[in-house]
Amino acid sequence: MCSNSDDYTNQSYIFMKKVTFTIIAALTYIMSMAQNSNNQHLFSVLKTQSQQKSLRMFAKAAQSKLPIISDVIIRDKPEGEAIENLQRKAFCTVPGGTTGIDYVPQTCAVGNFLKGKDGNLYIYDALGKCYTFSYLKLEPLGGSSYVLHTPQAIDTDYDSEGKTINLYATRLKLEKTPDGLNYIPEMTADGKFVGDVKFELQDNTLTQVSDGKDAETELPNTIIALTTAEGEWRGFCTTDIVIKPFKETATELPEGLKPSTYVLNFLNLKSEKENIIAQVAIDGNDFYLKNPFVFDDENAPDMWIKGTKENSKVVFKPQYIGLNKDEHNYVFMKPTIYGYQTTDDGQQKMTVSNADNLTFDLDATTGKLTCNEKGLMLINEGLEELNVWAAYADPNLTIFVDKPFTPANPADIKLEEYSEEDGQPVVFSIKAQDVNGEFILPEHLYYNVYFDSDKAPYTFDTETYSQLDDNLTDIPVSYNDGDYFFLKGNLRMFYAYVKDFKRVGIQMIYKGGGETKRSEIVWCDNAAGITDCTADSKVKIEYYDLCGRRLLQPTKGFCISRITYSNGEQKTIKRIIR
Repeated sequence: MCSNSDDYTNQSYIFMKKVTFTIIAALTYIMSMAQNSNNQHLFSVLKTQSQQKSLRMFAKAAQSKLPIISDVIIRDKPEGEAIENLQRKAFCTVPGGTTGIDYVPQTCAVGNFLKGKDGNLYIYDALGKCYTFSYLKLEPLGGSSYVLHTPQAIDTDYDSEGKTINLYATRLKLEKTPDGLNYIPEMTADGKFVGDVKFELQDNTLTQVSDGKDAETELPNTIIALTTAEGEWRGFCTTDIVIKPFKETATELPEGLKPSTYVLNFLNLKSEKENIIAQVAIDGNDFYLKNPFVFDDENAPDMWIKGTKENSKVVFKPQYIGLNKDEHNYVFMKPTIYGYQTTDDGQQKMTVSNADNLTFDLDATTGKLTCNEKGLMLINEGLEELNVWAAYADPNLTIFVDKPFTPANPADIKLEEYSEEDGQPVVFSIKAQDVNGEFILPEHLYYNVYFDSDKAPYTFDTETYSQLDDNLTDIPVSYNDGDYFFLKGNLRMFYAYVKDFKRVGIQMIYKGGGETKRSEIVWCDNAAGITDCTADSKVKIEYYDLCGRRLLQPTKGFCISRITYSNGEQKTIKRIIR
């Protein structure tokens, strides 16, 4: 269980430091650009590299006609007893772009099943990371045993002709084929499909009966996959499901207690120093640190980590801090200790071991909190396994004093494809830091936009940009109206109805300490003009959601469009439909 410290205290995880850098760089880009619910956690990707390489060997499943158990998708909640407060652990995969399938485990996700009046069990969103908003039916076998008969209809999609088709939860087996390892429908010697998956229910804990793992790859021998009626795998799957009671209570900030602004200094996994904003509240001997990691959901409630003063130290124990509603999982602060180990071939590996707590020295004069050496604070899904959103090594906290900081320059300016409907999209990244790397308050940080000349910044006026309430010249970095301005992490994007410009410039502005300071203007040339360099006409446009499922028409929000040109060239771009 997530709350049982005896289960995890003595575990140790080893990662290659060199590989860590590469993975983190890739994840930073992916998690910044892709606005979807299938975010890959930092350590879980490191931990499962061999599994991901194997999974990419069988992105295409074999096709064979299957005997459908049910074509009725159970959308409405069946009558019965809903089991409240459940957590779920499972092996899960999601489509990994165009080349493969990514392993995204559930280690302490929200679980959901009910006991039907008809004697059946019903699992909601049974495929884990594939949110079908439907139920799968498990029928009783007698005693504590139940069986999932597959294929069962669980969702819909569109075929190549734009017709609606059912998708199914289907048992697939790992097999060696001429194309390599594949998950395919299992058939008996006389040609019958093997589609049953067994479960056991004991004390409101529902456990899938495991079919074991492949000795060479450590991949599960069977999965419950999202497929077509012909057995074509769509990349989503789950297996080794355990759904059990969740008994934790989240830490809460006492009502009326007001936090102060601090700076959290720490080492990231590249061993680089970072400074970010932090909120700390003190109530007698109780210290409350606001979760420094920001989830994608803008409406997510604040999460607080509680520590207790013991003499001249503040001790933070493992604790549940809140629900990540966007990804349907439980968030914990997990104390760990990091170190390095030299292998026989001389390489450095990073080790991460569980700790009973994180202990900070408290400076009574300055109020500074300094963590013990090699302390590593993880924002993690559950406590049993490493499934990390964020990691803070050697953290310390100091009270923030605002000054007239000169903000750091913007970076990574990129011009996307111009659209007559949307205008010119411009993407860039920011840092809430000054030119010396010191932290600055994001709420005092703005940016200006320039086209061609640096004489005056561009104004987004209400006449041209009809959805704006007021003209905008100094744009707050936190501004995100969903029409012309967007943000995700350190990335910012805006649309401008400007054509035939030669270059665009971005300048950061900091209004703090009673003064206004500006960065340099960073310019990006418009090498392609108002459109992409492709001269051939568009002959076909297909739309997909962020999970890779095809759409007949784009819907409001983010989607993927794949454009085919008359010369055969294809281009895939991410669009925002308003």
